[in-house]
Amino acid sequence: MKSFAIALCLVWVHLVSFAQTATQWNHKGLQKYEQGAYRAALSDLNKAIALDPNSAEFYNNRGLAKVELRNFSGALEDYNKALSLDPRFAKAYHNKGIRNFKIRDYKGALAEFNMAIDLDSSNAEFYNNRALAKVKLRDFAGALRDYSRSSILNPLSPNPYANRALLKIEFHEYENALEDCNKALAIDSLYVDAYINRGLAKLMLKDIKDAIANYDKALLIAPKHIEAYYNRGTAKYHLEDYKGAIKDLNSAIALQPKYTNAYFNRASAKYFSGDHKGAYKDYSKVIATDTTYTYAYINRAMIEGERGKYKAALADFNRALALAPHLWNVFHGRGYTFANLKRYAEAIADFDKAIELNPGSADSYYKRGICKALANIGDKGCIDFRKAKSLGYQVPEEKLKECK
Repeated sequence: MKSFAIALCLVWVHLVSFAQTATQWNHKGLQKYEQGAYRAALSDLNKAIALDPNSAEFYNNRGLAKVELRNFSGALEDYNKALSLDPRFAKAYHNKGIRNFKIRDYKGALAEFNMAIDLDSSNAEFYNNRALAKVKLRDFAGALRDYSRSSILNPLSPNPYANRALLKIEFHEYENALEDCNKALAIDSLYVDAYINRGLAKLMLKDIKDAIANYDKALLIAPKHIEAYYNRGTAKYHLEDYKGAIKDLNSAIALQPKYTNAYFNRASAKYFSGDHKGAYKDYSKVIATDTTYTYAYINRAMIEGERGKYKAALADFNRALALAPHLWNVFHGRGYTFANLKRYAEAIADFDKAIELNPGSADSYYKRGICKALANIGDKGCIDFRKAKSLGYQVPEEKLKECK
């Protein structure tokens, strides 16, 4: 499972004049904001505004603290107030865009970033963050242009290079992605996201050991980086180091207890390490958190089938099909479940659909043949057995002899 790291940059404003006491409270608030003491920062910025309620900069800065405290409605009020006091305040539009991005209003974020750039086309971070919104809206070409523009405006910032690398990974341009990550790290050798994204590019190139080395470096710099643990755990899974994968995924889950992808990957690692009970529990946790997670239903259904709980498996396959009616393997799995319930006509219908969606599925041909033989239908599966063999399936010789 892939996981991506991005960098969003908020912009704050220093005042150098006007009411000295208000300026001092603003300055203290910004210092506390940068230290991560957001409630204390909010308190200081409240005092600054009380002394000078007509400062657009103070409202903008208080909006930053409110965003970090997840008071998104309060942040919106502050940014709107700042813009009512100064309609050409580009940084307030930009920060309002960040606020919209964080609540997944990507169209709203794009609109605000556009306004910021219209007012100040020389700010590299505006382009970088507009690119992030464009990625979410799947305007990949536009995002690439914005990342490139950002890197030209500020060639000493690692952000656009690391983020552009991530987009290139999406385009399967892994070598180009590595080049961008290297550029980011040449600017800042401690830039964690560049190690994360370089690890992902290495993983896609199947250079798994080097991918793990990049995640190791990321964790040396940021020992509580969730994505580094998640991605390293996923890489170890691909090396069949299931114990190591589970350990890293445990760390990711400890840091983010509702991390559904981490539960899903941990379930897969547990399954292949022989802990089918633990895998079942993790798939169930995924579903409890996200009822639209198709593959959690599919994999849980497979475990239920192995346990002989065919009705439960059937229910999970039905849920998966409701979410993704185009997946051949769901029809294949449900067909096999119907076969175990001796509902051969329904099983054959599902294998028909699986073969229609994936004509290269030798196992679907073979199992459909078995169902035809058990139900004494037509040639008793002989055509399907031959087709399965032609696709590379190891059909038992006795089945082929019965067809002569």
